[in-house]
Amino acid sequence: MQRDMFLYKKVTEHLAKLIITHYGEEGYKLPTEAAISSEIGVSRITVRKAYALLDEQKLVLRAKRGGTRINHTLSRKEVLSKLLSEGYISQSVPEKSKSIAVILPHIGSHHVTSILSAIIDSHTNETIIIDSSAMSLQKEQELINKYIAMHVDGIILYPVDNEIYNPTILQLSTVKFPLILVDRLLPGLSLPYVSSDHEDMVRLAANHLLEAGHKHILYFDANIKTNSSLSMRKESFINTLSSQHNCKPYFYSFEGDADPTSLSFCDRFRAFLDTNPRISAIITADYSSGLHLIKMLSILGDPYAHYFDTVYLDFNPMQFETAAPHDHPTYIMQNSYQIGADAINLMQHALSGADISNTKMIVPASIVLGNKDSQSPRITSIV
Repeated sequence: MQRDMFLYKKVTEHLAKLIITHYGEEGYKLPTEAAISSEIGVSRITVRKAYALLDEQKLVLRAKRGGTRINHTLSRKEVLSKLLSEGYISQSVPEKSKSIAVILPHIGSHHVTSILSAIIDSHTNETIIIDSSAMSLQKEQELINKYIAMHVDGIILYPVDNEIYNPTILQLSTVKFPLILVDRLLPGLSLPYVSSDHEDMVRLAANHLLEAGHKHILYFDANIKTNSSLSMRKESFINTLSSQHNCKPYFYSFEGDADPTSLSFCDRFRAFLDTNPRISAIITADYSSGLHLIKMLSILGDPYAHYFDTVYLDFNPMQFETAAPHDHPTYIMQNSYQIGADAINLMQHALSGADISNTKMIVPASIVLGNKDSQSPRITSIV
């Protein structure tokens, strides 16, 4: 009897994985009873019982000589909720075998590497599975589905985008599956997240420049498309300068990914600066924006190259080629390692049964004051 229950569960879990993986595929048919019987090594009667239960739950549609299809009259959310609530993809592994998938947009930047290092350093008995969405929403969706089908106990996700939600993220926000976001939030969803204080980062930068006497400050952004962190930074810039009624904010944005050399952007940027000669200080929106600014000012040469008092966001000491520790510009540094440590700690609380659904952890950043003569440093790009 115990063996029969094990085999039955094995079949239902196998079918659940197929349903998650192939939901939304037009014309997809689940394997025949004979095919599954042969593949898993169980009797056709066991397979038939598993299919009958899925049919009873309206997760599949069965037709004689027509095969078995996924019931697409149910929403993806309803399908996932049923599979989770009925235990077809329950996490029934021993406590010491808990597994956590960590999905990052890219692996290699200092910020992401530090987050990942903290997760690896701070985990205890959990198995950590690391994967990259390569900044692709489609791959992000595939990876989330893949790891749910693999019965991971939780997912730590650095989202690719905060304006287009992957369907499974929406579904997971409605069930008590441990999903923790890092660095970004998804507005409208009650998902726990751990993030830098993006608003305070810009306040630190802007207040530093205001205290230095600058009244015309440029927000330099190499991103046409924004995520939640960039949106919060821009809003903070507007609010901080608006509180100083005698200060004027300026904005310059472009699609930096279109030209990593920055050369093709220089003429337009020069024209912008010439049209706005009162600008005396610049805040860069993020690390890539900072790299573009350094390149563009270098290409433009004097008087542009050394004129502006600049604060670079997301920089850190490891990114400066110079040997002198004091020879760097003013920059805002995120505590990336703390973000990762807080994320894995929060996940461990979730896996122990704690309710983390409304948890929002904000990690402070810091300003590092630089050498006035080093506003256009040589930078080592860490991508």
